[in-house]
Amino acid sequence: MFELGFFTPPEAASPKRFVGIWYHNWDQRVVVWVANRNDPVLGNFTGAFGITNDGNLIVSDTNGNEYWSTSLDRSAFGSHIVKLMDSGNLVLSKDDDQFTMNYWESFKNPTNTFLLGMKMDENIKLVSWNDSGDPGSGQFTFKEDEGKDSYVITKKLSWESRLSSDDMPPAITCLLSIFSTITCSSYFLNQSRLVMDYGGQLKYLKWDVEKKYWSSVWWEPEDQCKIDNVCGKFGSCNINNKIVCKCLPGFKPSNPEKWESQDFLDGCTRNLTLCDKSDTFLSLKMMKVRHTNSQFEVKNEEECRNSCLEECRCQAYLYEAAENSTKRDDTNLCWTWTDDLINLEEEYPNGHNLSVRVAKSDIVQERAFI
Repeated sequence: MFELGFFTPPEAASPKRFVGIWYHNWDQRVVVWVANRNDPVLGNFTGAFGITNDGNLIVSDTNGNEYWSTSLDRSAFGSHIVKLMDSGNLVLSKDDDQFTMNYWESFKNPTNTFLLGMKMDENIKLVSWNDSGDPGSGQFTFKEDEGKDSYVITKKLSWESRLSSDDMPPAITCLLSIFSTITCSSYFLNQSRLVMDYGGQLKYLKWDVEKKYWSSVWWEPEDQCKIDNVCGKFGSCNINNKIVCKCLPGFKPSNPEKWESQDFLDGCTRNLTLCDKSDTFLSLKMMKVRHTNSQFEVKNEEECRNSCLEECRCQAYLYEAAENSTKRDDTNLCWTWTDDLINLEEEYPNGHNLSVRVAKSDIVQERAFI
């Protein structure tokens, strides 16, 4: 059902090769585990995968460079064999007719995918790919949380989403449990997988035999706009749109090919370089944006606007008059952003009117955006 070998992701920016495991004899290669995910073999080297003299699994090249190893100290005792099981588990064990001792298993060292037969505990975590063309360790991690039947999806340094087994369909609860594969086999038939996606969603996929494709049965967070910075810098999210992310007016995708494939993490970049008195602002209604520490009192909105125009690094401003505030009686406040705008979301309840700095020529895009 599975096979192991060297592969290069079709979307890879350069010819890099990885040792991985994928479903055997399927039209579309679906990789479920990668050995040297953070250290690929470059295209001008011939890669090799095998067992070293001390009994460790290793990815190397013909020049003797090492890219990945199981790094087991105790492996030197006796000869070893490696087997790829029907379940997709790569097992390094002792070659002994009397008993079998497994020294290392890929099921206990996963990358981004959880398969039937794995055991979810405090030592197991799924780490997303960087993107569709790079299996290196990405920003999102799924792991068991502190407490029974509780899990968490985290992003490096900034964000997390918690969920309990009660939030999951019974099939996924069974997959993550310590029950035997026999107990869960009626749910899965060995043709399902749980994936920590590079876009920040934990996805449960099942193979549709009739339609012959992987169907997304369940995902968390359900609202893609709740994922931290899902549309990248200067990209705005709207869950009501068929394609949830789009660039702000006056901006274009930083990586058009990735954007076309709905990989939005690289965000957007300006069409024109700004720092001119002729710059203007585009007012966007009911917007969510990451907080800024630049806050000060002003007499009116014009003063707020001018303070942004006078600073070349200023990307946007937000003005709140005293009469529109439920907390103040006589103070008008101005917020300005000098860093890239991130975590933008449209039609956000209790959202703000955000004024984004653009060139006058970009204003023509306003109707298309709104």
